[in-house]
Amino acid sequence: MKRILAVALIAFLTACASTDFNQNLAAGYSANAGIRQSATTLLNTKQMSSDDGQNVLEQTDSARKGLDLARSFCNVDPKTHLCRGDLTTATNKLTAARAVLQAVQAYLLTKGQK
Repeated sequence: MKRILAVALIAFLTACASTDFNQNLAAGYSANAGIRQSATTLLNTKQMSSDDGQNVLEQTDSARKGLDLARSFCNVDPKTHLCRGDLTTATNKLTAARAVLQAVQAYLLTKGQK
């Protein structure tokens, strides 16, 4: 269990170090999926209540919407893969979504240590 959580956290922290918007966005989606998988594992092993699991699901849904919104503001050019939209707003939305994911990840790490 700790390995699953650690892998998701490493992927997420690696993304935070990247300066490329698209890489950060992709890492955000990966982290979101990893967090959901970790929560499922915690639920299945009775290390987390169903109410906590529902809260994690809602938070990751919210983060996913934030990631989708960031992507829409960026409006990536399919040929150049560069942002042709409002990069500042896109980055702000991405930062907010990452903050949600970091908080949920930190919470899950405490559950996985029991």
